[in-house]
Amino acid sequence: MESKIKLYKELTIAMLESLQDEDYEGFDLLIEEREGFIKVLIANDEIESFKLLYDREKLRGLELEIKSLLDRKIQDTKKEIKEYKVSIQGNKLYNNIKKENLNIFSKKV
Repeated sequence: MESKIKLYKELTIAMLESLQDEDYEGFDLLIEEREGFIKVLIANDEIESFKLLYDREKLRGLELEIKSLLDRKIQDTKKEIKEYKVSIQGNKLYNNIKKENLNIFSKKV
């Protein structure tokens, strides 16, 4: 079981590093690998002994760090999307005003 907790810890650290490097495809692959690892533990009824080692190794701190980093990245992305939408709206309004001013034949003289 010690080797399994070590593998889980290595996967968790690799996930944290890939998030810090903004390697989202690698992060996705690591999540799938870790999910498969957990499914094997559940299938073999080793999850209870794993939980004890999990608490002893204090892996929760690593996972909380991943969660906070992921939350920050999500918030940054949402902010970028909002700024992009505002920029697009501004460009559309500017183009509409410019088109109206260029059409000199639509005004009564």
